[in-house]
Amino acid sequence: MEKGYVKFNKGYTLIGIAFVMAIILILGSIAVASYLKCLEKSKEGICVTNVKVLKNAVELYIIENEAMPAVLGDLKLENPEKGYAQAMEDSDWLTNFSHFFC
Repeated sequence: MEKGYVKFNKGYTLIGIAFVMAIILILGSIAVASYLKCLEKSKEGICVTNVKVLKNAVELYIIENEAMPAVLGDLKLENPEKGYAQAMEDSDWLTNFSHFFC
């Protein structure tokens, strides 16, 4: 080895760092897009469950009173609670996870 000549090969190049940053940004954008799609599907599942709850609550009201409710305010508190319990029993694991997720 020559005297006074030392080769420094420590550290990363600017191109290497830029390449790694680009990969991380691409993966991050894919992850965010997937997260937003999952969140949207969860919200749709919750809306479907809410419609089922209202349907079950109105059906219970009709059974108890033998008449349709004039407005949803006529429903007693236990009707939506029972309707929600029935809807959650009939739902799959994905809908239950959607309620937990949102």
